[in-house]
Amino acid sequence: MELTVSEAAELLGVTERAIRKKIETGEIHASIIRSTGGKGRPGYMIPLSSLPVEAQRKYWTSMAPAPADSDSLQAEKEKEEATMPGINYSLAELEHVVGKERFQEMMAEAEYKMEIIEKAMNPPQGVDRTIWMERMAEKYGKTVQTLYRDIRLFKEFGVLGLMRKSRLLTQGPQRISIHPEVCEDQR
Repeated sequence: MELTVSEAAELLGVTERAIRKKIETGEIHASIIRSTGGKGRPGYMIPLSSLPVEAQRKYWTSMAPAPADSDSLQAEKEKEEATMPGINYSLAELEHVVGKERFQEMMAEAEYKMEIIEKAMNPPQGVDRTIWMERMAEKYGKTVQTLYRDIRLFKEFGVLGLMRKSRLLTQGPQRISIHPEVCEDQR
């Protein structure tokens, strides 16, 4: 995380000039950026880690979201779900569209994926997560990217995220393109 001179000055409660002086004396580390800070002065980007601990703490606490009451949290969650792209149907709707037999097949496939995800998300103690994911991918004949995608989908959408989307639910009525000559012949 890097800050501008003005952001660092605000965090430390000093002027921009004081920050520039600290950079010049080496008290604060910064990198020069291509654009100038105006008035012929060089522009700087200051790593947050080069500022005193109190300033870093002030920065991170100012970035934290304000606590909200449970009603507003619930309303915000409902708003997110309403605008969330991806899956906007339930298991019951999916079963109705694809039929009971196909739904059972899809559910069995999703449950198999859930077993793999559970193993992938819980590596043995002392085993590096990256190495563990590579082992799991090789064992189950998947790519590491597929495992991470399945984990993300499961966390985001639950079992529905692991099921193949049905075109009947995601696209609506299908239209067939008819050549204009055919339409004219029908008249």
